[in-house]
Amino acid sequence: MPLLVRYCLLPVNPVLFLETHLPLLPVALQDTIRTYASPQERALRLAGKLLLQRAVAEFSGNKGDSFPEIVHLPGQKPHFQGLPLHFGIAHSGRMSAVALHTEQPVGLDIEALHPLEWLHFDPWLHESEKETLCDSPTPSRHFLEIWTRKEAILKATGSGINADFTTLDATQNPALFKNQLFYWQPLHLHPEYAATVAAQAKFPETDTQEVFF
Repeated sequence: MPLLVRYCLLPVNPVLFLETHLPLLPVALQDTIRTYASPQERALRLAGKLLLQRAVAEFSGNKGDSFPEIVHLPGQKPHFQGLPLHFGIAHSGRMSAVALHTEQPVGLDIEALHPLEWLHFDPWLHESEKETLCDSPTPSRHFLEIWTRKEAILKATGSGINADFTTLDATQNPALFKNQLFYWQPLHLHPEYAATVAAQAKFPETDTQEVFF
């Protein structure tokens, strides 16, 4: 099966989206989403859950409204309970995205492009990444592209940002992290976003679609 990527852009005003679609989720998930402070953050999380539900239905052929149970354990990547699918989920700006695969854990990260001073992130960068950014004519965009690669690789392992982050050189593909090689692949979802998916083996096929709710 190909890597399945589904993404959506939220409306400028997320309140109506929340009012219309939040009741579609199980009550426990609704309560979790309501813990986020802003309507934008709540809408992004809601969109991610709806995308995940739709992508799982595509894989399973079940078009019902049931939502698969997700297990969160300390130090481990979240996974479905009793469902042989690996997933990644990411949010930034007005975009939510998910990636699913049947054979291997997958990490996904997206970042809305915006001007920034990449030197503020110096403590988390590999020396080769710093050299690349110093030579880049578009350092803000280039930094966010590199950052999504690093985050996607960490998400594929279930790790958070830690001291090992500086040992990860995302200018290399595959990139070595914790004695394991990870392949990263850019996703061209929207011209105003950087997006990357990562795993320990290359994805021979990718099925990418925008979803409209």
